[in-house]
Amino acid sequence: MLLVIVSTIAVNFFMSSDKPKVFFVYTQKEIIPDLAFKISAIPLAFASLLKYRKNVFLVTPATIQSVEDGFNKGVYMIVGTHGGKGFIYPDNGVVGPSEKVNMKMKHIYFGSCETGQLRDRWEQKFPNAKVTAFEGITYPFSGWKYLFLDSVSDIFSL
Repeated sequence: MLLVIVSTIAVNFFMSSDKPKVFFVYTQKEIIPDLAFKISAIPLAFASLLKYRKNVFLVTPATIQSVEDGFNKGVYMIVGTHGGKGFIYPDNGVVGPSEKVNMKMKHIYFGSCETGQLRDRWEQKFPNAKVTAFEGITYPFSGWKYLFLDSVSDIFSL
């Protein structure tokens, strides 16, 4: 019960910045409720709060708009969507590396399959960022491991 209360507070306060710098976008699944994604992002939300001393975190379902917002405004982003042949698949379309460049992005983690096939184009889009993208199939457990363990240290290393 305490976990539900704390999670609800965290979701409503720490994960809905109107001026986010840290983004976590995810594909909505019928079998996994949104709250599960938001609870799993609590460590990253608190780390970004400590790093920036204000609420700059946004966790939201992946749509073309939310992905583009993260690409254009973010300094750190986790993309938890399906992917293929270098592109990512938010819930309402397909997004690839466009010509628009974000010089502020410091780290972007693609948990999407095959996004590494266009790694050079993603690196051109985010020239100052560490781009983590995989050539082949990715598995949910590697993404969850990154979210729970590695993302927190990555935030503090920015």
